Amino acid sequence: HGNLRPSNILYWSNGHADLTDVGIGRSLVREPWDDDPASFQAQQYFAPELSSSLRATPGADVYAAGVIAFHALAGRLPFDIADKRGLRELIGSETWPDLSPVLEAAGVTGVAEPLLKWLERMMARFPNQRPDNAHQALFELQEACKSSGIAIAADPGRVAAPAANELAPGFARWE
Repeated sequence: HGNLRPSNILYWSNGHADLTDVGIGRSLVREPWDDDPASFQAQQYFAPELSSSLRATPGADVYAAGVIAFHALAGRLPFDIADKRGLRELIGSETWPDLSPVLEAAGVTGVAEPLLKWLERMMARFPNQRPDNAHQALFELQEACKSSGIAIAADPGRVAAPAANELAPGFARWE
């Protein structure tokens, strides 16, 4: 996808979600550190390797999905960064932040250990430390839920998108 973030996900009332705004244009036309102020929001979902000349892989979308999951769980982005300079410093640092204290600071406690491990793996600094693709990430999430005693709904699978007037009532654009 290349531009995975909450504002590019449409949530339907039947539980289905569709991705919008395929980001191939970003990788072909724009610099990774575009100076457009609106791009800073999107850059917080970019995998660390996208700030370099490394080629984008499915691991970049896995990372973005991890940031989205963290955002959904904590109600905030995982890293308290005010600008692109701070983001560059984080990416260039020798250590990668531990997510547990960040969740606790956001008032999120009691996250089952398997789910925390899954989230940390999704947001690992290096692509080879993340699930290989979305299918693997989903499988690992299902396993983490099972081992945490959390019941999960069946995957609704690919369904025809409902009419535009059937968007979920809670639909909100996160930016």
